[in-house]
Amino acid sequence: QLYKAIGQLFCYCHHYSNKQKISPKLFLVLPNNCLTEINKKIMEKLNINIMLYKEGTFVLPNGKELKNDFLV
Repeated sequence: QLYKAIGQLFCYCHHYSNKQKISPKLFLVLPNNCLTEINKKIMEKLNINIMLYKEGTFVLPNGKELKNDFLV
C-alpha cells in the first residue's frame, strides 16, 4: 500500500503542477508503526515529507505534535 500511495502522490503532483506551473510539497501520513529507516530513506530520496498518525494525533518524525491551530 505504501507504493500505491507514492504513485498517487506523483500522479497528483504531475496533474496539478503542469496546469498551475507549481511544484506542490508532498506529504504522506503513515501509521506510527510503519515508520522504518528504509521508509524514511525512500521518502527523502523522493522528496516526500512524512507525517505520522499516532493515537488520534498527527506527529512529525522528530516527535513534535501538530496542534489544532497549526492545521487551521
